Amino acid sequence: MTARPVLYSFRRCPYAMRARLALLSSGMECEIREVRLSAKPASMLRASPKATVPVFVLPDHTVVDESLDIMCWDSMTRSTGCSISGMT
Repeated sequence: MTARPVLYSFRRCPYAMRARLALLSSGMECEIREVRLSAKPASMLRASPKATVPVFVLPDHTVVDESLDIMCWDSMTRSTGCSISGMT
């Protein structure tokens, strides 16, 4: 069984919504972990000390913690030509 990416999200955050919609529209299978902003999980804080959502953690432990970068990463995985600075 292959590990799935994990998306830490908050239901009412517009940036997290944008990331969820991009992943949903592409059919990307990932685990979505809803967080309470008043009680952020330690695993999310270890992945991204910024402590903001969304945080997208790939199976190889790469962390993408900006909604636009998550959208571009998703687009790159489908070979549409979007690039993210520092990611190959």
